[in-house]
Amino acid sequence: MTTVPRVYVLGNSLLSNYFAYEIAQLKAQQSIPNIVLLLNDQKKLNRFLDGSSKLTKGGTTEESIQFMAACSPPTFASGKPAIMENLILADNSKKNISHLITKYHNSLDETSNVLLLNPPVGSIEYLYDKIMTRDKYPRPHMLLGMTKQGDSTVSLINNKRTNYIPYSEFEVSPILSDRKLSVLLCSVPESYNTFDLSLETTQVKDLYKNKLVNLLQDTQNISVQILSYSELMIIRFENLIVNSCIESLAVLFDCKYIHELLNAPRSESILRSLIQEQVKIISMGYPFLTELPHYDIAFDNGRLYDIIANKLEQGKRTKSVLNIQQKALNQTDIKQLTGYFVRLAYKCKTDCRWNMTISWLIECKVELQKARALDYHYL
Repeated sequence: MTTVPRVYVLGNSLLSNYFAYEIAQLKAQQSIPNIVLLLNDQKKLNRFLDGSSKLTKGGTTEESIQFMAACSPPTFASGKPAIMENLILADNSKKNISHLITKYHNSLDETSNVLLLNPPVGSIEYLYDKIMTRDKYPRPHMLLGMTKQGDSTVSLINNKRTNYIPYSEFEVSPILSDRKLSVLLCSVPESYNTFDLSLETTQVKDLYKNKLVNLLQDTQNISVQILSYSELMIIRFENLIVNSCIESLAVLFDCKYIHELLNAPRSESILRSLIQEQVKIISMGYPFLTELPHYDIAFDNGRLYDIIANKLEQGKRTKSVLNIQQKALNQTDIKQLTGYFVRLAYKCKTDCRWNMTISWLIECKVELQKARALDYHYL
C-alpha cells in the first residue's frame, strides 16, 4: 500500500481548512488522513477536540472528516524535535507568518517542503533576512503558491473576498466549498539577492517530482500550474501594483465603488506617478527581473495603467476592501500595499515620495476615524 506523506497545515487563512480537506479526500488516505492541523493555541485545540476533531465541508451535501491536530511543534518521546516533511502555511499577515515560522523552525530542515499560500509580498525575503539566516538554522525548501478561483485572485488583499459569508472556525469556507481552485506554484531560490536565472529550468523540473506538489496535483478540486520564480513574481508584482493604486486612492477619496475613481479629475495623473515610482523601486529591489526578455513589456507603465483603468471601468459594483476595513475600524492593509514599496525603497535607498505620501495620508485618515469613533462629541 502506498504511504501518503504526512502534511502539516497551519495559518489563519480560509485556505488552511480548504487545502487540508482536499488532501484528506485522496483515495490513498486512511480513515484518519495523514494530515496534522497545527492550531493557534491550546484553547483552540480543545474546541477542536470537543467537536470530535472534525473539519466540516458544506455545499450541496454536508460532509466531515476527522483529523489529527496539535498546537505545538512535533517531538519524539525523548523530547527531540521531529522534522516536518511537508508544511502548508496559509496566512495573510507577515507578522503571523514570521511568528509561526519562528515557533516551528526547530522542526524544519533542508529536507522539509514549506508551501506559503498567498503570503504578502516581501514575506519570504523577511524570513530569509531575519529568521532563516544561514548561520543559525538550516533553510527548508520554500515553495510559493498563489491561488485563483476562476479569473479572480482569492487573495485580493487579505485572503478574503468582499462578499464575506460567515463560517465556523472548523469548516471549509462556503466561498470555496465545492469549487475548483487554481494554484500557481514556484520554487523559491535560496537567495533572492544573487538569484541566477539560468537555474530556473532545473528548479521547475524538480517541482514536478516534489512530493507535496504531487499530493496537490492528485486532489480533485485543486489545479496546479507550475511556474518559474521570476514568472510568478511578475504576476504578484502586477497584482500588487494594481491593488495598491486602486485601494489606496479609493480610501483617500472615500469611494464606495472603485469605479468612482474615474470621476476624480487628477486620478489618472496620480495613478501614473504611483505606477512609475513603483516600477522603479521593483527594478532596484529585484534587479534580476530586469534581465528577463519580457521585462519591458510586463512592467511597461502604460500597460499597467491600462490594466488599472480597465478594472475601474468594470468596477461599478466592486467595493474597496481597504475602505470597508477602515470604516469598520479594522486593521487596514496599507503596509502591505503602498507601504511595501516604501519599505523596499528605504532598503534600496531610493526616492518613494508618492508612495510615502499616500501611505501617510491613509494612516492619518484611519487614526482620525478611530479617534472620532471614541470621542463622545461625535456620538
